[in-house]
Amino acid sequence: MAYWWVNHKKTFKQETEGGYIWAPFFEIDGSNNQGYSNLAKCQKGDLVFSFAKGKIQKIGIVENSPINTNKPEDFGKEGESWSREGRLVPISWKPIAKPFTPSDYFEDFSSYLPDKYSPMYKSGGKMGQGNPKNYLSRISEECAQRLLKLIEENIDANVLPLIESIFDDVEEINILEDYEEVDNQNIPITEKIALRNSRRGQGLFRARVIEIEKCCRVTGLSNEKLLIASHIKSWKSSNNFERLDGSNGLLLSPHIDKLFDKYYISFNKDGSLLVKNKSAKEALKLWGITGVKILRPLSTKQELYMNLHRERLKA
Repeated sequence: MAYWWVNHKKTFKQETEGGYIWAPFFEIDGSNNQGYSNLAKCQKGDLVFSFAKGKIQKIGIVENSPINTNKPEDFGKEGESWSREGRLVPISWKPIAKPFTPSDYFEDFSSYLPDKYSPMYKSGGKMGQGNPKNYLSRISEECAQRLLKLIEENIDANVLPLIESIFDDVEEINILEDYEEVDNQNIPITEKIALRNSRRGQGLFRARVIEIEKCCRVTGLSNEKLLIASHIKSWKSSNNFERLDGSNGLLLSPHIDKLFDKYYISFNKDGSLLVKNKSAKEALKLWGITGVKILRPLSTKQELYMNLHRERLKA
């Protein structure tokens, strides 16, 4: 999952209401523009912050891969000096209830902005202002965290801890304790390695999950490199067979995995999304998620594990 900051100017309304961002391949003189080239790097599930008129106005999720297409007709006379050919990235935009001015909080997150191709000027007379030369900038996970914190007052206050948890790594101390449990067992070293790897959703367990699940059921993302093999019945609660059983797993996008791992969401037998927690509903709404992209029934074995998962679902 990558994080982006788009500097909208003349076409803010057309792009955010139309559900996309668009930029030409090159400048009108044929020179390269990194802000334009970045559109080619966007992937399904990426998070995008929309900056316009001095404020962060909307937040969006990339819905699909970039499309090579001519300049949108709804631009009208705007962008007449731009090249006609370019890229379009489909985005599901959600407005922020109270758009905020990031320059008011510049000291809080400026050090996390990139030194090169920053979406805001980091020094000089324009420090804290948006940099129109950089249409689309990639920002760090830390910068995204701080922007999400600033959005806190504009969404349900209970949602923020949930959003922050998406970026939290599994506590290393818990992993080490689990590894020690495996190492103390009288089993072959090859099995110990397999069980250790399964703790992080890697190795044999991951391969077995991929044999059953081909994509994230919620986002539809199918790039295995970007997906997490998540245990349905937790690693801690499982026996050694269950820890390596591919039917005890789903392939999930990282932000969906965090919700699933913490029992904020689950799945019904028919594969539909199950959510009872208000905070989880608000977080999913913020990401533009209303249900699963891939509705496919769970297998009989998966359902046995999911029954246990549903029992722990947070209301």
